[in-house]
Amino acid sequence: MSDATRALDQQLRLVVLPALKEQGFEFDRRRTFRRAGPDGAIQIVNFQVGERSMEGQFTVNLGVYRPGDPIHDTKVELGKVMEHHCPSERRKRLGELRAPAFAGLRQVPVLGVLFGSVDRWWPISGAEQITRRSLEKVTKALVDQGLPWLERQ
Repeated sequence: MSDATRALDQQLRLVVLPALKEQGFEFDRRRTFRRAGPDGAIQIVNFQVGERSMEGQFTVNLGVYRPGDPIHDTKVELGKVMEHHCPSERRKRLGELRAPAFAGLRQVPVLGVLFGSVDRWWPISGAEQITRRSLEKVTKALVDQGLPWLERQ
């Protein structure tokens, strides 16, 4: 495990865990938070660490699993379901929820690709202040955009 990944794990507990726990999420200690809804749906927030060319970065995956959704891996327990088990229409990356810059340009055929939604990855480092700053921004985005998106699913 790299110093950056260790810093991420430590800062997740210090920065993100209190905010999501306050919202009713449980932390599995493996970078995934889950919250059961009154209808039995499971809301999932997962922190994915980059590998190879994405090393030193992380992204946030969101998903909503509903009872009856097919799980291809039948060995997975409901309490351990991940966002990749959710149907594609109920999965999203947190960065994709942010309003793109120059949103009007999304309608222009060639420029739309450049100004559409972005798959955002945030930096992590063995220098804890960099990781902490990233997680503070992510926590704000989760509360402002991620959690409302999960609720709408």
